[in-house]
Amino acid sequence: MLLTIIVTIDPVKELRLLNAAVHSLNLQTSDQFEVVFYNQRQQSEASILGALTTTPQFNFRFVNVPETAFWGNYPLWDIYALHASLIESDDVGDYLISLHMEEFLDVDYVESVLSTLDQNGFDILLGNLRRTRLGVEHVDRLASTAGRDEFDRCLNELGVKQAPHWGVRRKILRTYDPFRGRMDPGAEPSGYVRLDSYHVEDVFLMSRGFARKYNWFLRGHHMYFEDVHICQLPGVCELAEPLRRLTDFPVYFSHRNVYHLQHGKFYYQLEDDEFTSHLAGYETSEPALIALKEAARLYRSGRLGLQKALRYSRANAQGTGTQNQNFQLHMKYLRPHLPPPATGVGSV
Repeated sequence: MLLTIIVTIDPVKELRLLNAAVHSLNLQTSDQFEVVFYNQRQQSEASILGALTTTPQFNFRFVNVPETAFWGNYPLWDIYALHASLIESDDVGDYLISLHMEEFLDVDYVESVLSTLDQNGFDILLGNLRRTRLGVEHVDRLASTAGRDEFDRCLNELGVKQAPHWGVRRKILRTYDPFRGRMDPGAEPSGYVRLDSYHVEDVFLMSRGFARKYNWFLRGHHMYFEDVHICQLPGVCELAEPLRRLTDFPVYFSHRNVYHLQHGKFYYQLEDDEFTSHLAGYETSEPALIALKEAARLYRSGRLGLQKALRYSRANAQGTGTQNQNFQLHMKYLRPHLPPPATGVGSV
């Protein structure tokens, strides 16, 4: 069994964050994985690798955003299209997972998660993303550890092993934490836990077969600036019910963790003068870009604040936001396969 790990290298965060990810991948106890670096920078592969203090010692390749997709210093990116292309060309492992450059793994994550998948054959396994208090200032310490034991000790010393699940601090979960006592490494001998419902976004592993059968990464459509999560709207997951009717969902991996480093944010699609100037003059029929153009116009004119403009680009009354489109397009491909709902449950 082979796991394809797609690691996005974005143009906003500090590049040295990537050192923690690369180091944790170098230390994996299993080599049954490959890495696809999705390069959203104008830097070359050689320039990026030369800037790192760690050298990848695993199978990897780079896929670069085309130069023509850059408007000034920043690109139009579509990570759904990358996934769809890899699947269409049969250039992906049995399972795939998408990570950001600021996320890194326990040293036996690959071995443990593949064992769980091999024994249970889940189509979708939520990956157990943990929110840490660490930032770029901790990367050198993490990346300079000499081996697996030292790396693991470092995680314990920094308190990362006890980091809460990614969604636990969200507003919806302030009074209810469904993960408490159920997501600690080793707590569940099975390697996974089932929850009654999907509460929050998480990284996820998906089988190549499931992704292809249901066109999960929406080949034939563009989802600019939309990340590949099952759901992103806080407290809302419209795809959970249809997924539950098609497969075992939601199932959360519980033996090992993916850790998230803190970082600054810059929403260049709304905040960068050159990018938004190009966007304003760009003729398009793409719903996601139409929504983004309007969001940028409202933000640049002062009619909406940054966060409200972001929300408009993702979900709006016109149904053109990326999360509106995310649901509508997924349902287009899921609906023909859905069995009738259980008695007493409304149709989707």
